[in-house]
Amino acid sequence: MKIAVIIVGKIKYNINEINNAIRCYNLNNENTDIFIYNNSDINTNNLLVNHIGKNKVKYVNTVLDSDDEKICNKLSNTCNNTIINNFKEFYNLCIRENILNNNNVSQHAPFKNTNFFKPSKRAFQQYFQLMLALTEIEKYENLNNIKYDFIMKIRLDFYLKHDNFGPNHYFSDKNHILLKSYSNLKKYYDKIDEEDNYFKYEYRINNYLFWRTTKFLGGQFILNNTSYDQIKYNLNNRDNFNKIIKDKFVITINDACFFSNGDNFKTFVKNLFNKYGEFYREDIKFWWTAEAQLHQSILYSNIYYFDYLQNNNYYKGREMWVNDYHGCEKYNKEDMKTN
Repeated sequence: MKIAVIIVGKIKYNINEINNAIRCYNLNNENTDIFIYNNSDINTNNLLVNHIGKNKVKYVNTVLDSDDEKICNKLSNTCNNTIINNFKEFYNLCIRENILNNNNVSQHAPFKNTNFFKPSKRAFQQYFQLMLALTEIEKYENLNNIKYDFIMKIRLDFYLKHDNFGPNHYFSDKNHILLKSYSNLKKYYDKIDEEDNYFKYEYRINNYLFWRTTKFLGGQFILNNTSYDQIKYNLNNRDNFNKIIKDKFVITINDACFFSNGDNFKTFVKNLFNKYGEFYREDIKFWWTAEAQLHQSILYSNIYYFDYLQNNNYYKGREMWVNDYHGCEKYNKEDMKTN
């Protein structure tokens, strides 16, 4: 099994974070090649390559101060009619649902203010870098007459503190994560349509319920139910479950890290790059975020996804839990364990 790992984003040369990322994503594995296309300075990238190993890194480049950066900035500020109309439709929806200027709506909902609705392509930059790296992977495959079985995108400042993530671990019987615990998976989705006992005006990407389940489970629950329907009859058959995941699914940690088989990865990333900002559904309140655009591009590509739930994420020098970088309130950690 050959794996290509894409590293994007602005990297700070933090040895502790890099070592943890190498461990978490199994970057030292002999079947893994690394492709870097980020917006870090050249010196940082050189340090990174030397730390990981020159034999492991098949390509490294940065958009910083380059023509690619100019192209990216131009694309980031270019909104076609579809994107413009999406924001207009969403504005009208927020009026109909009494969200605008409603003091009962959570402070974490940016679209309660009219200033929000200027059409934009938020967080497009990371997907621009992702597409550039994917292009280099395809070049490398053609030049060397190989094909990667899996492709994974990661961030070095985001990793699981105690566990591993990636195809080398996900399909292992030793893995104890939520989505390999079939009884937990069924329990969570059986409750997915139940009302949130916490606060009905809290609009989030991940909205955790009082009884330790999640209504939106890595996107809006409608999107997740679409994916769950593909797998729910195979929860007690590990071989069938794994086959479906390999053939049809993307495994994600929001938009921070995700992987799928190579063909699926190329398909949805190209759709995401070409149509970013165009994916819109009324029932997805955070449709414009990078996470939601990612998840919708996957379904648009006739693929499905599961979001990987963990309490031991580590992000930019601090431990986080229950996706608190989306602005979730500080629930009791012990009450929110997901395994």
